[in-house]
Amino acid sequence: MGNDRDGLPLYRCCRGTNSLEGGIYQNVIHKFGSFGASPALADGVLADYQLRHNIDVGTMNRYGKIYKGHYEPWLTQHIHDLRAQLELPATYDEPGLHKHAVNLASSG
Repeated sequence: MGNDRDGLPLYRCCRGTNSLEGGIYQNVIHKFGSFGASPALADGVLADYQLRHNIDVGTMNRYGKIYKGHYEPWLTQHIHDLRAQLELPATYDEPGLHKHAVNLASSG
């Protein structure tokens, strides 16, 4: 097929792309492939992608709804902690929010 700009050979796969490679890998590569990412940046981007993906997919699988909230579970926990301090009732009716989320220990 030829060589790339660095002289490395280009290969072509005749088997095609499976759903995992086409869905997740291409999505991750698209997000930060052109940054020349350091290992620390790659780790952070992958952790953020994993959190968002799991919330989106989990909400659809469990509730049959598209997730429309934010992706900061720590903010949700902080809001629930403040509600508890003010003796306001906690609300657990948001998709993606588990009632035990308020019992998570802070890592900071």
